[in-house]
Amino acid sequence: MYAVIDIETTGSFHKKNAITEVAILIHDGQNIIKKYESLVNPGSDIPAFITGLTGISNAMVEEAPTFDAIAEEVFHLLKDNIFVAHNVHFDYGFVVSALSDAGYELKSDKLCTVRLGRQLIPGLSSYSLGTLCASIGIEINNRHRAMGDALATTYLLQYLLDRDDGTGVRQVMARLNKKINFPPNLDEKLVQNLPELPGIYFFKDQSNQIIYIGKAVNIKKRVVSHFTGSSKEKRNFLMREEIHGIEHQETGNELLALIIESHLIRKHWPKFNRAQKITGKKYGLFVYEDHGGYQRITMGPVKKGMLPAVVFPNRETAQKGLNEMLSAYQLCPKLCGIQKTAKACFHYETGACNGACDNHETAEAYNSRAKKALESVKEHNESFIIEGAGTTSEEFSYVLVENGIFKGYNYMALENRGDYAKYKEEAISLGDNKDFTMILNKVVHSKDFDAFYTLIHP
Repeated sequence: MYAVIDIETTGSFHKKNAITEVAILIHDGQNIIKKYESLVNPGSDIPAFITGLTGISNAMVEEAPTFDAIAEEVFHLLKDNIFVAHNVHFDYGFVVSALSDAGYELKSDKLCTVRLGRQLIPGLSSYSLGTLCASIGIEINNRHRAMGDALATTYLLQYLLDRDDGTGVRQVMARLNKKINFPPNLDEKLVQNLPELPGIYFFKDQSNQIIYIGKAVNIKKRVVSHFTGSSKEKRNFLMREEIHGIEHQETGNELLALIIESHLIRKHWPKFNRAQKITGKKYGLFVYEDHGGYQRITMGPVKKGMLPAVVFPNRETAQKGLNEMLSAYQLCPKLCGIQKTAKACFHYETGACNGACDNHETAEAYNSRAKKALESVKEHNESFIIEGAGTTSEEFSYVLVENGIFKGYNYMALENRGDYAKYKEEAISLGDNKDFTMILNKVVHSKDFDAFYTLIHP
């Protein structure tokens, strides 16, 4: 039997928010045999933007029961059935947490209609409930209300079950319900209470000493991954045997998780942390003067003892930086090592090069532009501020880099955004760590950087 559920909440994280509405439909694989729905008084104000999304206001839930009052009925509807939801981890996290607070322990197998949809209807641009239902002709009435979305999810489940040859549901459930082999000396509730947010986590031994430090975009999911499956690696087995406690630190975003993790590993050197390895070879732009007095700018890997004018995290970004310099300052591709020719470069014929490669431009004129080009790249790559999400909605985070050196980070109230003097004054220094530069460059040049961070050159 399937218990298809949808909830509305005051926010996205179950440890800081509460349920405002719940709907449950019991489905036997062919038909809906029971329905349940109720508004829920969350015990706190519903944010205005949530009311705008769901239509559920403070006035509507004022006389509604608390979750404690309906917990017993909800528990008995769910406990012997497969817990089904669209993006099941969200609903399951809230419901399990609320039931636990009310004194009920739910351990149901889960089935996610997002994952089942991906398995049985591949190739869609989106697997949101609205998009997925529209693609197969299911109409959603009363969108973003618990019963409206629960009914749509049930119709979607029926559609998918009718098209499953028996393997789809089994495969999805097998991935979702991996057995968790909790460490024998660890209280499981410590894991269940972890946030599903970016941050750092610490495994501690019987003496409260840190034995492992990790970072995660989703702390709870990452910690659970240490205890799933049947890893035969001796290191993992030994670590699990020694774990007695878990602590965590929310960071607001992955960049600060990476930076703080690197700092803390070097500070504590936990016994189960392998030496950090930031993959990828650094590339740089090197400058030398040829026999004619022209400044040649070439690109190559950075090796021990070399002093490049500008350092990039990898070959691709170094090549991009060099190409941008050529275009913006009309530098000669031959003098920059890009074109190999005994005569003038090919760009000279099109006017994109002023002829330094064939002595038609003086070394003084060419070197002046080459200097400006390097300065522009240095300024762009070496001094900047990265703003990102904070640990609450009232703050943001920032990372300060000056002249290629990580100066520090901090969190600041939203009203102080743009006060760069304050950024510098309040930045928390973590000392010198050679990995910081690689971490920063890797994140700045990642394909989804703009979706999570803002890069500023004050």
